[in-house]
Amino acid sequence: MGMFVHFFIAFTAASIYYAIGHRMSAFIDYSLFSGIVYGSADHLVMSRIIVPRSAAPKREFSAKPSSPS
Repeated sequence: MGMFVHFFIAFTAASIYYAIGHRMSAFIDYSLFSGIVYGSADHLVMSRIIVPRSAAPKREFSAKPSSPS
């Protein structure tokens, strides 16, 4: 189930990016900038909406990299 949900979310995000790219030529003309903006928006949606509603354990944000276990 987790693998299905992961691919569903990834495919949905890619489909939205593709659809926006066909409607707005600026997305294609400035692909690096639009990719950064879309990636940031995707990260915010995942970290602020999707993950908090999942069963993932809650943890504090830290800019320090985690050590391997």
